[in-house]
Amino acid sequence: MKTPPFKLSVLVLLTLNLLLMYCSSSPTTTTTAVAQGASNASTGPDYPGGTGHTNSNTKDSIKGLTDNYARVHFPNSPKGTEDYPKVYFIDRKIISDILSQDSCIGLRIYPGYVNKSSPYKPRLIVIGVKRKPNGKLLDQKTKHGTNSLIRQECTVGETDDKCPDNCEGTLY
Repeated sequence: MKTPPFKLSVLVLLTLNLLLMYCSSSPTTTTTAVAQGASNASTGPDYPGGTGHTNSNTKDSIKGLTDNYARVHFPNSPKGTEDYPKVYFIDRKIISDILSQDSCIGLRIYPGYVNKSSPYKPRLIVIGVKRKPNGKLLDQKTKHGTNSLIRQECTVGETDDKCPDNCEGTLY
């Protein structure tokens, strides 16, 4: 059964929102947490590959996760800052183009900076992921065929469209 495009877009954007907030943390905050004895040992994901939530109570608890993140990383500005944004927007067509690529099973989201020092000019990079025969995940990339001159292209998304620049308010 195919998921209707609207529901798929909502699920993808909700997942992206959560991942974006996780990936745009301040380096000094992370360093402070580790210095204060926080464990940095990975225990693995709670939701391997992610999960979609439709229950209202569950969605409300997810809102609590984003509130917790904002309190830790943006204590003086719940919307984030210019160098450390809380939320990004990326157009659904870009997400659709990435997800419709051959062998694409999901997305990886990378934080990036244009500059190596402040002002950093943060960006969000979104790339399709494929599963290798051994079960491991691999970023999709442009590759040249070994027996032909045909080049297989992939779409990589980039955005710097972020709050507070583009939003009147956010639910998460």
